[in-house]
Amino acid sequence: MARITQVVVTCDLEEGDVSADDSLTFSYNGKSYTLDLCKDHLEEVKGVLEGFANAGHATGRAARGRRGRGAAPVGRSSRANRPAATPRGESQAEIREWARAQGYAVGDRGRIPAEVRTAYEASQSKGGRRRSS
Repeated sequence: MARITQVVVTCDLEEGDVSADDSLTFSYNGKSYTLDLCKDHLEEVKGVLEGFANAGHATGRAARGRRGRGAAPVGRSSRANRPAATPRGESQAEIREWARAQGYAVGDRGRIPAEVRTAYEASQSKGGRRRSS
């Protein structure tokens, strides 16, 4: 006796049995999702996401490349490869101190939010020169 099992993948955005042409994986709010989409919905979703992707910036593993091409090996920090100060010479501590004085909530450790860094850089350029310590 022979048995044939057939899996039919249907479009997640269509009612009924419309076959999916492809799957699209994306992340939102820290969770990953996969949509199975027919050709029409695939083009629609890709068009919307491309607009947002062009306005944003890449993060995570895809932005650094695959392991062995710029990404730190598992269990090792890539911090040793990064400079302690920003390209203009400000230390993270200086930026945190400025941010707190301006009312921003920043932690003692970790990444400084882009919004805070951008505001800091803007405040330094408005004054013409950086303040000296």
